[in-house]
Amino acid sequence: MEQSTGAGSGPVRWAEEPARTIRLYTVKELAEEVFNLSEAKIWELVRTGRIESFKIDSSRRITQDAVEKFIASLVAEEADRRAGSAA
Repeated sequence: MEQSTGAGSGPVRWAEEPARTIRLYTVKELAEEVFNLSEAKIWELVRTGRIESFKIDSSRRITQDAVEKFIASLVAEEADRRAGSAA
């Protein structure tokens, strides 16, 4: 990708960012492949906002980023629980 400076000093080259693949899960995939939980439990987590999701038409999707945030929140909750019980 090139951008001209317009001042006659030649083109400016912009570094192109590498393409990033965004993994999207269905509720069923998340239940089976990631957490080994029931679909009903995943739906509960989505419904209560514990796992962020969005819709494309009538299909619900969950990003890898949302999965990682949810896991991080579980780890933090467990650390807080352990710290509280150790005090």
